[in-house]
Amino acid sequence: MNRCVLSVSRCLIPAFVTACLATGSHAQQGPPTRDVNIANTPLPVTGSVTLAPGASVNVNSSVANPVRVRSVNDAIQPVQASVSCTSPSNTIGCGPATIYTVPTGKRLVIEYASMDACLLPGQTVELSIYTTLGSAFTRHYVNISPPAAGPGVTNIGCNLPAASSITTVGQALRLYADAGTTVDVEGDRNAIAGSANLHFTISGYLVDVPLN
Repeated sequence: MNRCVLSVSRCLIPAFVTACLATGSHAQQGPPTRDVNIANTPLPVTGSVTLAPGASVNVNSSVANPVRVRSVNDAIQPVQASVSCTSPSNTIGCGPATIYTVPTGKRLVIEYASMDACLLPGQTVELSIYTTLGSAFTRHYVNISPPAAGPGVTNIGCNLPAASSITTVGQALRLYADAGTTVDVEGDRNAIAGSANLHFTISGYLVDVPLN
């Protein structure tokens, strides 16, 4: 009876040892590996970029239209100018009068324009600005003043009879003028009675442009 148990034990011990060795071999090799696909995801990029005056940057490489980045140099080339003209009696207005000539190598950006007019009560004046950009000469109809105040309202510097009054108009805008061109202004009244004194102003800044 004992010989049978010993015989069985001799058979089981090698089998047990073989199983343990196989398990240890798998443990040393680690778990099975698998292929993993990682999709490229765009990451946000932060930081600062310094561009030359007049430079442009494409927001999207698939977009052909560049977006101009305003340079700090734009703000250090400010421009303001003024001019006056007189509209005699029986004339609709005065101008065009040259208010500014753009220097060589620059482009003018006009950001604000204004006009005051000394004329008879009830009259209004329309402000117009002429600019040239890319050989295109354009008249911009900017704004119309409110009617001048009633008789007896006098203003210093009007230089017209006491019955005359003053009316003003101003407007924020964005106009451009090429290098070497002039900016002209004009005022047209809604009536021709009496004379009128008109005073115009513009303000903005210059941008450097490459010389051909």
